Amino acid sequence: MKAQGEHILLRKPNKAKATEGGIVLPDTMDQKLSYGRVVSIGAAVEGNGVDVACGDVVAYSPQGVEDLEFGSLADIDLVMAHWSNIYLVMDAKDLKARNLPQP
Repeated sequence: MKAQGEHILLRKPNKAKATEGGIVLPDTMDQKLSYGRVVSIGAAVEGNGVDVACGDVVAYSPQGVEDLEFGSLADIDLVMAHWSNIYLVMDAKDLKARNLPQP
């Protein structure tokens, strides 16, 4: 998959939690930090002063992003964001220090 124009394709971490009995409880109410790993960058992003590369973990504004779901990739959470929604590039140490799952 290749993002087009001014968009960035991100993979969100799987935040679903399971009980001891195996019941999956999705964590849909946790809006403290929206972040994901950059999968693809549109060609028009490079000229906008956004310094991100594929593989970077970024924090983004959840408003205005589009959740994507594909039949064969149903277990992978993908979102399409405009470059202006990206506001922070995170280091892997930041994720570990905050005990956040890897996207």
